[in-house]
Amino acid sequence: MRTAWCLSHLLCLTFAGSIGPLFPTRKVHSGLESYKYIPSAWGRKEIPSCWSHQCPHSANFTWDFYWDQILKLGVRNLVLGGCKFYVPGKLRCWRRSKLAALKERVASRGGKILVDLDFDGPFNLFNETLIVNTIHKLSKYYSGVGIRVTYGPEYFDKRSMVKILKLAVETVNKLNMISAIRSELGINYLGPSDWNILKQSGLLRIVKLMFVDVVAWPKRTPLFITDKFSEDLIANATRAGLDTDRMILQINPCTPQINGDDTMGYANMILDAHCDPNGNGTCKFYEMYFNYFPQHLIKSKIPLAKKHGLHGLSMDRNYPEQTDLLPWDQRSMFYTLFTNM
Repeated sequence: MRTAWCLSHLLCLTFAGSIGPLFPTRKVHSGLESYKYIPSAWGRKEIPSCWSHQCPHSANFTWDFYWDQILKLGVRNLVLGGCKFYVPGKLRCWRRSKLAALKERVASRGGKILVDLDFDGPFNLFNETLIVNTIHKLSKYYSGVGIRVTYGPEYFDKRSMVKILKLAVETVNKLNMISAIRSELGINYLGPSDWNILKQSGLLRIVKLMFVDVVAWPKRTPLFITDKFSEDLIANATRAGLDTDRMILQINPCTPQINGDDTMGYANMILDAHCDPNGNGTCKFYEMYFNYFPQHLIKSKIPLAKKHGLHGLSMDRNYPEQTDLLPWDQRSMFYTLFTNM
């Protein structure tokens, strides 16, 4: 049984700029913006991780096919991983021609691209000059895209992370770009005291967008799939100073064990455990019970987001051994979310 837990996220900061030439903004998805994070763009493709004979063992599709499919299914905005910063000031990213072509596709739909930037090593993380200079460099190197800066959580306490985030947000705002953060601090998601740290810092008053993760934290939170859980997240964020029209709810394919420490993925629930994609959200597998997002509770996040005036909804990346089905599989979380927006 797999023991990896999906709280191995990194602390993320996202900066979104305009996409090249200005295109008319088209109001689609009933006014809600849609986002998808791809952790290794033009590198490792995301496929389901499972054991069933129905589970694909290789990614037998091209990147062009993948981009076409996810955009046709309703995604407007992309977060692209695979860009890394090395000391002393060397960037390793993708060829500009690849990004330019994809940027044009996304822009034609009124969307934007966010580049996920990873700093290499602990000594970079408190170097404020390095952080500011890198933001400026990336904004010039990949003009017209967003930048997401990723920090290794093991090197930070939460107050220090918030301080660095605020510096980065202020820097990006001065460049007239859209700044955004994600609701995780180190290896843990936000609890009541963490929202207080954000409120005291003033960060949520200056950031333009915040991705709020709908996840089971602590692990034994069985109701994370319900609308009540999402509404509590929204309430916590607004009390901490975030306006709802700057908030994005984000779901991921991790399926935590009920009253246990194991975690699997949505693909395991559907293909290995043969659970109903539109069931009640509880699945028995190897004498253990897991919570997963059924289709009706994914769809319910759409009217909930509209009700509270949120900016949008997002689908997170796959995690090692905790994955969604292929995006074009009608049983997938991806398909259910984006084709109904």
